[in-house]
Amino acid sequence: MRSLYSNPRSGITSGNTRRHFLAMSASAAFSFLALGGRVSARHPTIPMKERSLQDLRLETFSEQLSSHFQVIPVEGTSLPLLLVEVERRAPRASSALPTPDADYEQFCLIFAGPAASVLPERIYRFEHPQIGWFDMFIVPILTPTPDLQHYQAVFNRPLQPMPQHSQAHT
Repeated sequence: MRSLYSNPRSGITSGNTRRHFLAMSASAAFSFLALGGRVSARHPTIPMKERSLQDLRLETFSEQLSSHFQVIPVEGTSLPLLLVEVERRAPRASSALPTPDADYEQFCLIFAGPAASVLPERIYRFEHPQIGWFDMFIVPILTPTPDLQHYQAVFNRPLQPMPQHSQAHT
């Protein structure tokens, strides 16, 4: 049996001892708590800024068309998804009445991932090197290509004015 613990002063060499087990368990528990009580299956990445989904607009995603996002499930390994479509939805047109959704931002995102790893519908953490990280609800949808799985995220929210930056007067 290979020794896992050795104390040269006492001459004690031990394999799987209770003391060793407790020390390793305490270390694992401390690491778990230090990570906020969350087990992370994500790959090491550069530090990313947290973004509110409310601040991300159609234009934000349009600029990232054909780029990869890392999707981080609560359990399991991260999965790369390719943003393949950003579609603006037009408000319903009515000739006689004003449209109730005219002041709404409506668009959908379509992501493509491997068919072998289908993610169920739920909220996932998304990471992107230019955007940062954010949580978003996606749904698997019918995919015409057998080796891919498409996912959709739908946005239908009131338009909010974009923050204006103050300029110094000279």
